[in-house]
Amino acid sequence: MTRHGLNITISAALVLGLGGLGCDSKGDEESATAAETDSDSDSGSSTGGESASSTSGGSGSSGTSGVSGSSSDSSTGTSDSTGGSDTDATTAMTSTVTSATTNSSSVTTDATDGTDSDSTTGDPPAACGDLPAIDGLVTSMAYLKSQVPPNMTSGSGSSTTTTSGGEIDPSTMYISLSSQAMECKDPNAGLECGPNWEVSIMIPPEFQTPGVYHVGLDDVLGFASETGPDEGNNDCGFGGGTWEATLEIVAIDDTMVEARLCDVDEWFWSWTEPNLNGTFYAERCP
Repeated sequence: MTRHGLNITISAALVLGLGGLGCDSKGDEESATAAETDSDSDSGSSTGGESASSTSGGSGSSGTSGVSGSSSDSSTGTSDSTGGSDTDATTAMTSTVTSATTNSSSVTTDATDGTDSDSTTGDPPAACGDLPAIDGLVTSMAYLKSQVPPNMTSGSGSSTTTTSGGEIDPSTMYISLSSQAMECKDPNAGLECGPNWEVSIMIPPEFQTPGVYHVGLDDVLGFASETGPDEGNNDCGFGGGTWEATLEIVAIDDTMVEARLCDVDEWFWSWTEPNLNGTFYAERCP
């Protein structure tokens, strides 16, 4: 099976790391600790904290619809997953999401008025204002961690234990936007060869209220994945990573989340390049 790589160099100050997200493959969060340890000791190279690079790759296989992407922790230097399996790459991605969830105490937030601060400036993000609907959305759904089926063994919702020993609150909300059809009964299924793309926003309970929030690696997490075109036998390239944006939640209830994205950082796309600046309506899983 042919493997393809996606080589991305980014600022370590903005992104903890990248990981490959395989077609129809996601790692088990409970094995993220081992993957993170392997990554930290693999090469040991660093550029003095100015930048970190990661190479991810893998081959595609047939599968069902995909949702939550995540990202790997490469803050200690360079990690290379080209020699590993699809599962190795995705478990590394999961470790960043869980680590960031439990290590955001230094970020200035104010949940009482529905805003938080941009970690780069310390200022509250500006509202997005009226925006047209995001084009190309096949799936726009929201679900709670507690709604992830208990028998699932893949994806970011498969375990409540983080690599730092903490737990993700069962009331944490995931918003998934994708070019691929997804279902509530299997929200963490992998992306098929396409090209296809998916972005996820992980929102703790205290931020599930109308307001303006910074999406990144702080309290409200953003992570993305994509697959390249099918080159035969369900074989394709894949990649993923964290992303930053402003999220304005306009309205939220038991059935729907109306929100807007603006100032979206779109450095990570290699095949799809969707325009995510716009309004979306995420139906909540029952």
